[in-house]
Amino acid sequence: MNKLNSVFVLDSIIGFILFTLLAFLIVNLLNSYIKEKMN
Repeated sequence: MNKLNSVFVLDSIIGFILFTLLAFLIVNLLNSYIKEKMN
């Protein structure tokens, strides 16, 4: 039971990190796209 719990926590952390990285990349892409449109 304890092992299963630690795996679930690790999975949640990995999912959160991936989501954060994806959001960061999307924001960067949008910012560069907006800058290109402005010029």
